[in-house]
Amino acid sequence: MFRSQAVVLSAAVFCWAAFASNSTQASLFADLVVWYNPGTSPAAGFTNTTAVLGAPTASATITAPPFQKTQILSLGFGGSLTVGFNSPISNNPANPFGMDFTIFNNSFFTLSGSSISGVFTHPGLTVYGSQDDTNFYLLSGSTNNGAGGLYPTAGSGNPFLPVNPALGLSAFTGGTTSNALALYNGSAGGASYDLSSAIDTNGNPVSLNWISYVEVINTSTNSVGEIDAFAVVPEPSTLMLIVTALGLLLLKRHRRLVLGLAVASLAAQSTFASTTLTESFSSNPFAPTGNWSFGIGDNSNNQFMWTNTPAVYTGDSNGELDVHLNSSLPTARLQRPLGVMLTDTNDFTLTTRFSFHIISAPGEQGMQIAFGLVNSSLTGGDRTGTSTNFNSDNTFHTVEFNYFPNVSTFFNSGPTLTPAVTGAQAGTNADAFGNFASIFGPDSDLGDNTNGVTELPQDVTLEATLAYDGASKTLALTVSQVNSNGTLTLIDTEVPPMDLVANGYNTNFPFKVDTLAIMAYQDGFTTTNDPSLVADLRFQKFDFSTTASAPQRSA
Repeated sequence: MFRSQAVVLSAAVFCWAAFASNSTQASLFADLVVWYNPGTSPAAGFTNTTAVLGAPTASATITAPPFQKTQILSLGFGGSLTVGFNSPISNNPANPFGMDFTIFNNSFFTLSGSSISGVFTHPGLTVYGSQDDTNFYLLSGSTNNGAGGLYPTAGSGNPFLPVNPALGLSAFTGGTTSNALALYNGSAGGASYDLSSAIDTNGNPVSLNWISYVEVINTSTNSVGEIDAFAVVPEPSTLMLIVTALGLLLLKRHRRLVLGLAVASLAAQSTFASTTLTESFSSNPFAPTGNWSFGIGDNSNNQFMWTNTPAVYTGDSNGELDVHLNSSLPTARLQRPLGVMLTDTNDFTLTTRFSFHIISAPGEQGMQIAFGLVNSSLTGGDRTGTSTNFNSDNTFHTVEFNYFPNVSTFFNSGPTLTPAVTGAQAGTNADAFGNFASIFGPDSDLGDNTNGVTELPQDVTLEATLAYDGASKTLALTVSQVNSNGTLTLIDTEVPPMDLVANGYNTNFPFKVDTLAIMAYQDGFTTTNDPSLVADLRFQKFDFSTTASAPQRSA
């Protein structure tokens, strides 16, 4: 009797909360796009205005933001967007942190190993509120972080709960993504605004008890600005009723399920484990005393050498791995086991600190600097095929950083920077490019960048991070310069996160990787006298981490 009464009461409370919410705020998200001016040079294809209506992207994580054309809207330089709400947004000081609504964007935290090192933002997105779609007032908080800044979207969080605005970037740097989500305290992130911050054109405070329109204007000269969604912060009583009713309903009606989930969670903690790996090259990595060995080829051409060099930045250790690339030489792949097998449903991050110097990269050819993850037994060494057997390439099961320094004299493009993934062999006679994902065209062509760098800088220490999200099948590549004091300066490459499926990857033949690798690929179309790439690389550090949910093998 008690349980059934509790369920009825909980259901009644929940229904009342939903009714109250619907009667006072017809929608907790933007209802319509009133005006969209794409400005100059919006991101190609990202002009679908319906992308900003409804909830923020559920698959987004704080390190892998929304990026598909159906998920975000690009404003362009000088562009603007106005959205309307069927029921007004109230100015309620009793809301969490006094915030009244939130704008979600596609900013994301960058990682150094498993630690947050910075944040990629779209600066210059200023926000205005209006009651009549005629008189708009600046919300002064937007001149600080802006609608394109903190906090990156956590799609699994509550979009109606703001993050504590007192938390600056320093509160997140150095911590893990789990630490960051703990600071989010259940929020989905986003940039939140208080209507009490409204000012007129003279900077004088304006009293806005409510608004029905929100305008975002991109004032940046180096970022096109991208928006995902708008959410209203509901009145505390309504929010609490919704949360409480849901909690009671679940606990009372499904208490055995909740208990089962708790037991399963405890069991999972003993069965599942995260994996991390750090390689600083502070000692000789080569076998038999080290952890590295050749999976393909050997060192007969002296392409890999460990040297006990001094530290090059604060926090660095002595020692580095020097690698000489010459694409006319047979493929050599130096590798180290990860200690875990990953597939395309797992989340993982690989951060690499390295520098490079190009000796030769002819414009009529193309070859990449490559490192990443491979399968120790299934990934071959033929990356390109040959002029006599175009389909002989067999580098299945790879997740790579690829940088082609060549500037094509024929296509007038390059250098090219992209993440790259090959899955399992998709058929009996299929080659690796039959199940391959990479970013092609302007998005990966640094040479045509209008705001970002037009090539990666040589002879300086870089930090490249590959962050993969298994739920959305996205792989993000970010690059920073490592300063002498150990801090990072993000390099704007204009390379977006890559949707594997949209770029050719077949999920029916998923990749399986278990090994960290540095590749010195042979180009099957090059010649000894005219190699497509000759370069020197210096590796200072690798950091790998995963929250893979695959069971660890018991002893």
